Order: sequence, then structure tokens, then C-alpha cells
Amino acid sequence: MTTTHTASAPAPAPAPAPAPTFDSLVLSIPAHWLCPILYGDTTGLDDAEDRAFGRWLTDMLAEFGETHIGTIKNESHFARYHDAADYGVLACDCYDVEFMFRPAECVEHA
Repeated sequence: MTTTHTASAPAPAPAPAPAPTFDSLVLSIPAHWLCPILYGDTTGLDDAEDRAFGRWLTDMLAEFGETHIGTIKNESHFARYHDAADYGVLACDCYDVEFMFRPAECVEHA
């Protein structure tokens, strides 16, 4: 008497999760804000600069949620009108920094 064993087919692998979608925004950021943005280290800022950076960061988080740094242009440029001017930062050397964030419609459905 022979016994026949049938192997069951392996379960199909789950479909990979879709890659996250990001939007990007390029801002002209004061050079002296790069260390706080990249490393969270505000020790190089005086009290007024620290408060201005804190207000900017709060506004960025409120508007875009969690952001990631994309690219930073290698060359700085001197700018009177930059994206920190509304926070009391005077003309200074700036870098163009790309911020990556999830679009609102992706965040709402997550």
C-alpha cells in the first residue's frame, strides 16, 4: 500500500507596501541655522536667534508635519529676502535647502 502525500502550495507572499510619496519645498535658510536643522544643536545661536529658530521650527512642523532634508546646495549666497526674514533674521549668508514632507492627503489616510 502506498501513501501519497501532497504538498500544499506555499502561501503567496504579501504585496509590498507602496513606497511613501513625498513632496518637496526648497527654502533659502540662513547658514547659521544649518546646525540646528541638521543636528538639533542650537548652542551656536544667541537667545534671539534661538527664539527665531524655535518659532520657525514650530511653524514648519504645524504646516508640513515631519520633514526630511533632501539636498542642500553647495554654494551659499548672501540674501536680504530669505525664508527666515519673517522671523526677524536680517540679511545673511543662506543655503537653498530642500525639505521633503508627506502630502496632507497621505498623512490623513495613514
